[in-house]
Amino acid sequence: MKKFSGIILILVLILSVSTLHAIEIEVETIGNKELKALKPGIEKSIHTRCVAKGIDLSGYDQLNITLIQMGDTLSFDALLNTTQPRAFHKDIKGINAVSQTIEEMISGIFNVPAGADQSSRNIIPVPARPEEIKLDIKAVSLCVKDHQIFVADKGTIYCMQANEPRQWWTISTKDEIFRIWTYKDSIIALIKDMDQFRTYRITDKKVVERWDYVVVPKGNGLLSASLRIPPNITRQSNRWSKSSVIEGTPYRLASGEDITNTIRGDILPDNKGMEVISYSYTHRITISSDKDTLWKSGTSFAHLPLYVKKEYIQKSGSGDNNIEAHVLDETYYMEPRILLRNNREIIAILNQEGLISGMFKNVNMYKDSAVLSYAWEKTGIERKVLSKIHSGYCADIALQKDTLIILNVTGKNSRLILKKI
Repeated sequence: MKKFSGIILILVLILSVSTLHAIEIEVETIGNKELKALKPGIEKSIHTRCVAKGIDLSGYDQLNITLIQMGDTLSFDALLNTTQPRAFHKDIKGINAVSQTIEEMISGIFNVPAGADQSSRNIIPVPARPEEIKLDIKAVSLCVKDHQIFVADKGTIYCMQANEPRQWWTISTKDEIFRIWTYKDSIIALIKDMDQFRTYRITDKKVVERWDYVVVPKGNGLLSASLRIPPNITRQSNRWSKSSVIEGTPYRLASGEDITNTIRGDILPDNKGMEVISYSYTHRITISSDKDTLWKSGTSFAHLPLYVKKEYIQKSGSGDNNIEAHVLDETYYMEPRILLRNNREIIAILNQEGLISGMFKNVNMYKDSAVLSYAWEKTGIERKVLSKIHSGYCADIALQKDTLIILNVTGKNSRLILKKI
């Protein structure tokens, strides 16, 4: 008990030290009262020790510490929220080893020698977050789940670990992955199956649900719709059905709206309620109310090189002996993902098509790319260029707090570009 009181006294003294920091440290203790009493002291102690070692905490967002009592053993676990999360684990013999374990955790998770302080001349600098991660795969989509980046090519979803793509889930058929989303503890994968779409819900690397239509996370739930690619009697092709709720309370979309990229947000202050952000038939980003188009971009956005082609039979002529049947085909192209930041800023991918794209059907070549933002300012919607890319095309984008993650495809390879915005 005296040893425990000594630890508490040291930790209480540390509480008087004030430091400037950006990181948020959260400590959770699961065990007896003596263990729970350590929580505030551990949080302050970590701040103080990091400052003493010359660690710049402003580059980090959150450090989660968990101490779990397991009989006579304590499980000490730490997880640092970075693009590639850093973790530390150690089983220790009681609370008397907590102080030394904190030193080892700091040494391991921040890459700083244990026992170093500001007077040390050989402090190892904290490595900067990489601005670019090269991938030896031709990726098609990405998402962020539990602070980790997931990247998909046409057959596999990878989890990024130590700046390397590690296989997480592989499709068992010759179908192709088109786009992935994060939803609760799962990843939703949109799959091209021959000439139609299917959707998989993947949890813990296993398919737990499958739908024979498009299912997409919207708001606080899952929304579904079916796509009819061949033209109808009015010669209109690529028609989306009215959306249906699969789970939770997603926001609804009207019939005809492409649920793969249409989103809702409150962009325009003069318009009451939520607006619909989507692509027009001329590939311009539009902001609409339920009935009217309120704003349209001056730029036309090229589609992605992902498409589903479906054959259909068209009959012509009149009379039983004069009717001719022709086998034709129609193509649906995936539009780039649209993101909404802070419910006021639209972020979208602008891929500039090259000359050859217009000369050959289903052949897509791009000369350069950019990621643009549109946000309401005092006089109206203003456009900004968030990133300019001079090779390949942008396949997808994601947000992780104040970091924009761009998936850039160049030939048979890809790269992730991480940019603070």
